[in-house]
Amino acid sequence: MTKPVAFAFDLDDTLYLERDYVSSCFAWVAAALGRPSAKDALETSFDKGERDPIGVLCRQVGIGDHDKQKMIEDMRAHAPTISLLPDAAVLLSQIRERGLAFSIVTNGRSVTQRCKIKALSLTDATVIAVSEEVGAAKPDEAIYRPVIEAFPGARCVYVGDNPSKDFATPNRLGWLSVMRLHNGRGIHAQSIETPAEWRPQRTVAALDELADLISGVASDR
Repeated sequence: MTKPVAFAFDLDDTLYLERDYVSSCFAWVAAALGRPSAKDALETSFDKGERDPIGVLCRQVGIGDHDKQKMIEDMRAHAPTISLLPDAAVLLSQIRERGLAFSIVTNGRSVTQRCKIKALSLTDATVIAVSEEVGAAKPDEAIYRPVIEAFPGARCVYVGDNPSKDFATPNRLGWLSVMRLHNGRGIHAQSIETPAEWRPQRTVAALDELADLISGVASDR
């Protein structure tokens, strides 16, 4: 028996590199402060493990908490300079050409994730489920439910990168779970110990390795 395929993707470090978004934020902050060279200092601080490099910079240049918070809110709404990873662009192009559906299921703030989705030209996703909008974050089943409701009877394929939250629920729902390996380029570690039921069923080094699923149908198992 076969079923139509519906793809659902995580966003950060799955379809693009989150590090590129961080760099875009730092460039925006540096420009807002009128200190273009501050971008390098922010990135260096971030790479050294500083959890609040923008806060450190603001203290150094005498910006108070109120103005800092306003700047951060504006930063979250900026149009980021990011792009799809090449293999993600190939897979999405194949999905679109075949007339298959794809969705985005992502944790994060609505304004931030929506700006990323627009910058990546993914607004044609059938379902866009953002945790702040849904009121639940992965691995809570509630954030996956819009996909379930949009594609009753479909064979869903979920593609993500974070074994600590991405795959447990898709596994329980009977979806095919796929982890994109980022070889240390991602924000979250992938080499962590998790229960068997949290692990992806398949791993790929590049998303275009999933071309075998672009047939319009997938085996029911």
